[in-house]
Formats: sequence, structure tokens, C-alpha cells
Amino acid sequence: AGPSAGPSGLSRRRERPWRLYDAFVRTQDGCAVATFVAQYEGFCEDQYAVMGAASREAGYANATAWLEAAKAKPGGCVVCELSRWESANLPLIDEAKKARLARLGGPTSAVDCEFIGPSSSRRRRRRDSDRLRRRQTVAARPIDESYGRWASSLVFECEVPPELRESACSNDLDISLDGAEPSHLEVFDPPRASSGVVDVAACAWVSAGDFRDRDGNLKAGGRAHLRDWLVAHVAFGVDYFLIHESDATWATPTESTLWPTVEPLARRGKALLLPWPRPVCSGGPKVSLPKTAPTQRGAFSAQSFFGRPTQYAAQNSCHRKLRHLAKWVAHVDVDEYVLPGRGFRNLSEALQVVSRQQSNKKQIASVGLPHVFYGPCPDKKRVSSSENDDAEDALLGPRAIFGEGSDGVAYCAGKAVASRVKQIASAVDVDYVWDHYVRGSTPGTARITADARFGPRLAHVRDGYAFTDAAAARFAAVARAADVTPKDRRAFEATILPRLATLDCQDASKPCSKATDDPFCWCRDSDIDRWRTKVADVRRRLFSEPSTP
Repeated sequence: AGPSAGPSGLSRRRERPWRLYDAFVRTQDGCAVATFVAQYEGFCEDQYAVMGAASREAGYANATAWLEAAKAKPGGCVVCELSRWESANLPLIDEAKKARLARLGGPTSAVDCEFIGPSSSRRRRRRDSDRLRRRQTVAARPIDESYGRWASSLVFECEVPPELRESACSNDLDISLDGAEPSHLEVFDPPRASSGVVDVAACAWVSAGDFRDRDGNLKAGGRAHLRDWLVAHVAFGVDYFLIHESDATWATPTESTLWPTVEPLARRGKALLLPWPRPVCSGGPKVSLPKTAPTQRGAFSAQSFFGRPTQYAAQNSCHRKLRHLAKWVAHVDVDEYVLPGRGFRNLSEALQVVSRQQSNKKQIASVGLPHVFYGPCPDKKRVSSSENDDAEDALLGPRAIFGEGSDGVAYCAGKAVASRVKQIASAVDVDYVWDHYVRGSTPGTARITADARFGPRLAHVRDGYAFTDAAAARFAAVARAADVTPKDRRAFEATILPRLATLDCQDASKPCSKATDDPFCWCRDSDIDRWRTKVADVRRRLFSEPSTP
């Protein structure tokens, strides 16, 4: 198996509280440690069962009828009824989750790893006889079970016995956890341009095809956006990319529809495409909700209560795989761009300066990225890419902000969300990554958020977002500015307004220097334009000139 084999043949043991998503060794440390990534949500059927338990507790015959009760009666207040339903029923989901976890023994605090390898006399022969295989059991390294009470990811490690490490690196080692049926240990052996540690790497979890979000909306897959995202981040100074393709079924990366996009970097030893054959739970009980405000849910489904465990697992798997490859790891989606910040030549320089200025003399474990939504300025029309004629190219979004055909198209900063902060995390000082958060940092290290006025920031490219008042900027479920509390406004002024300091708001239809009720208040960002030439040069070098391995 090559470096793109990905997780395969993992145990489906159901009597433990978590589902195993990945099991691997790394050639960078001589296959000395096996790493396991799991999620406490369990399998899709487990999630649907939790929803069923909550619905029965609420007095409904099934989960679908329970979810339908969130809908307002004709002529009723949609937001009011939804808020009432959530207040009464979300605690039931939490209790059902806790009951399931308790029934299965609670958060895991210890695991026994039984390594199963070939006997020394059969090391170079086929693994066709179980009785001839060597077995050694090792206790997992200490597990912080408190993390399982806070979030849903579980990562643990077991040291591979020295006499079995050659077998592990030869892709000839299996693992049985607590006596479960054996799973195969994959070998992570990425081709790289350099044997040294790079400064900044990036992880991405991508769907090659179209997919539905938690509200049931059909979204264009990463295939439409990945190329522009890769090109831009090479220009920004990212040195290495590890990309997990969601729900992939291919055996080698060249079979993937994403391969033509990744290949120019992969041939240079700067990117790796891995299959992640673990789909999002898209079945089960689901209802659509009439949406009367941008902040409101559009549907209830398993994703509404459990998120995307397969994505959380992919994030943690990527982070651990890059532990010996990079100093910093950026965890963002392919419609999110990590801008280095004004005055910085690249992300390495930006992280170095921000760490020095905001560290208070501590080692930095993670840097939070202030989050701002971007979209075409209100007077601009849709932009199509010249790359192909796919329907996705007609969508507004990241194919326009740095894509081919985007020169001269103005992109504006729109809504910002105070609580949204994606992370660039230290590869060695952070144990867990969970969507917008990090956890388990090394004692004595600091977690900071970059200063929005000059540091690195996140440009999240979406359609239809704009700065308005404190209510809309917070994505709060309030329809009128009059509903904003003094606390809301103080939070807006403390966390949102600093993000406008670097934007050219004088070009907007109305100044955004204070909270305003105008829903069409957009700000030009000349920093986007500053990067266009360099991004175009990188695109030409990667995709127009012959590649050099």
C-alpha cells in the first residue's frame, strides 16, 4: 500500500462508546508509535438512536414527529416557535448523549493495544496463517478522559514494540484494541521535497462532489474551489498540504477527480491526497424548516445535533500526521483563506511577529484567526471561471476572489462573527483540534487570537453577507436592532470593529465605522488586491509551466 491508502478495514465494534476512524504509524519516527483517532458520537445508527431516545423522552412516537414539532403553525412566529422548541429539546439530546456514553462505560481512560505481526521466519511471506503471527500487547499512553466530557474526539497512542516496527513500516502489522477484531495499521509515508520540518502546513477535508450542509442546502463540492485555494495559499507561504477526500472510494490518488488539481504540488513533494472513506451521516430523521432570517436553522437532522464527526476525525488525523512535518498547521476549509496580514510577506513572517508581540514571553500553542465574511461587492455581477464549463463555476464564492477571471472584480468584506475563530496550531503543542477550537495544549504554552488590526486573518468567502448592526454581526437570532442588548453592543465594539481597522470602508455605500442598521454596508479590502499578482504568478507556475518533480 502506498502513502495514499488511507483508513481501511477498521473495526466496527459497537459495544464501546466510540467509533474508530483512523489507525496509522509514521515513517518519520521509524513507525515507533501507533496513533488512533476516534469519535464518541459512534456510528450513524448510534446518532439516530440518540435522537429516538430524546424524542421518546419528549413524548413523541418517533424522531421525525418530534422534529416536525419545531415548525410553527400557519401564520405563527417561525423564529419564536423554533426558539421554544430548542430550549425545551436540546437539553434532551444532551441527556440522551450522556446516557449512551454512561451505558457504554463513560469516556475511555485506558486501552490495550495488541499488535499482530508476522513471525520472524515468515517476515517476507504472505500473511496467510494467523497462528504463525506474533502478538504483543501494550497499554496505551495515558489518556485525558476529561476531554471526552468536553468534546467528542478521542486520540490515543501506543508504542509499537521494537521488534515489530520493521513490519509496521512494511505495511504488515495489524492491531486489536481491547480484544476487538483486528484492524490494519496504515503507514503514513508522505513524499516530500525536503526531509526537514516545514514552517507552515495546511489541512483540508474536501468533498469532490456536491454535498448537502446541515440545513439541507446543496453545495458545490471542493473540486470547484480546491485549485484556487491551493494556489492562493502557496502564494501566502504554506509549505505543505495534506488533503483528505471525504467519502472517497478510490485505491490510488490518480483515480480521484481531485488529482489533476493536487498533482502539480504532489509531484513537487508539497502535497498529499488521502482517501477518507467515512461519509457524513446524511440519513436518519430530518425535517426542513421555513427560513425567515439568515441566522435561523433551515433544517433539523443528525448534523444539527452531532455536527460532522467524520470531519473532526479528519482534522485530528491530519494534525497528528503532520506532527513531524511542520511547525504550524492551519485548519481551514477550502472556502476560507488565511491572509498573512498587512505588511507581511508570508504567513511564516506574520506568525513569528504575532507570536513575539502577543506571547507574554510564552511559547505559543495556537493562533486564532479573526473571521470575516467576504463576497462580491454589491454592484458586481457573477463571475465565471475560464477553466471549464461546470455549473459550479457560476456560483459566487472562492472561484472568483482569487480564481482565473477574477482580476478587476472587487470583493468586499461583509459580516464578521465574534465567536468564529479558526486556528493555526502548533503541530507538537496541541493535542486536539475541534472545528474552531484547540485543546490539550502543552502546559505553560499560550493560546492567542491574532490582533485583527495587523495580524493574520481569515477571509471566509460567501455570498450575501454584510456588516450591519451588532445583532446581525453576531448572527444573533434577533430581527431588529432594537432587540440588541447593551452587552451585545459592547461585544460588537470590542470584537468586530477592530476587524474593520484595516479595511477601506470609505468606499462602502455607508461608513462602517460604527454599528449601523444599514444592511448593505460593505468594506473594500485592498489587501486582497495586493495579493492578486503573486497568486497569478503561482497559478501560472503550477498549472501552465511543465512541472518539475
